[in-house]
Amino acid sequence: MAITMQGSWTIRVASKNAAFAQHFVVTGADVGNGTYDGVVGTAVFASGAQWSINIQNQAPAQPWRDSAQRITFPTVSGGLVRFDIDSNDSGPDADYDDLVLTCSMPATASDYLVYGTVKTYSGRCLFNPCRDDYVVIDPPFSVLNLCTRFPELCGPLTRLYPERIVKPRPLPDPPPDVRPLVIPTGAPSLRTGVVFQSRLGSMPMGAVPRAEAKGARKGTEAASFERFEAEAVERLQTSARMVTFNAAPARAGADLLTAADFRAIAAIRDGILRFHCDSAVAPGLL
Repeated sequence: MAITMQGSWTIRVASKNAAFAQHFVVTGADVGNGTYDGVVGTAVFASGAQWSINIQNQAPAQPWRDSAQRITFPTVSGGLVRFDIDSNDSGPDADYDDLVLTCSMPATASDYLVYGTVKTYSGRCLFNPCRDDYVVIDPPFSVLNLCTRFPELCGPLTRLYPERIVKPRPLPDPPPDVRPLVIPTGAPSLRTGVVFQSRLGSMPMGAVPRAEAKGARKGTEAASFERFEAEAVERLQTSARMVTFNAAPARAGADLLTAADFRAIAAIRDGILRFHCDSAVAPGLL
């Protein structure tokens, strides 16, 4: 499936290790749209509010097919943010090195880089097992049944969701409310991030040469991408530093709960975690 991108990135073919033909397709960008051969050294500049890259492969006498794709963890070095798109074609192996694209952009103080992993869970799970800062109960559920089964939760639920503590009544078909219940545990939601600091507030886009703005595949044009990135890095002089922060929203409902509520929530959560509950990375989601 295609990789969704935002902003301005340079895409390079880093490596190819496949017998099948390979190419990648850029769509939805303001500049850089097109189909590009999977030849090492190919470089393309793409920019837009939201666009996509899709790697495809072609077996002999067969149509082009989408490759399986996954992204590597972003890194910051030399003033550039980089990550790879690894792909696996229709061949018998599953090594994700058939065509590898490296995406890079000069980092600036105005940039935000968001990276995450989508997971699923199954089994005897009353709540989402992947978080420790909140008890997240996904629908379908009955708030009244939860209060009956776990009386200790009824007080916090009444304070957090008073509009949903109602007398039993027939539910319409389909039920209108698909929102989860989100109950703070009181534990800090500590996360690690990277803060960019740069001399200029944004990337000097006026320096983009005309060849790059149209997209490029030739070796001489690829070299001009290197010059453009080097010039942008020099002008921005961006540095990066790791920070730890509390990712919990400022008003997440924790101020509505008491110390006794938090102790009850912790006891229920710890008890339910003893049930068998599986989580796994969701396939095909990026």
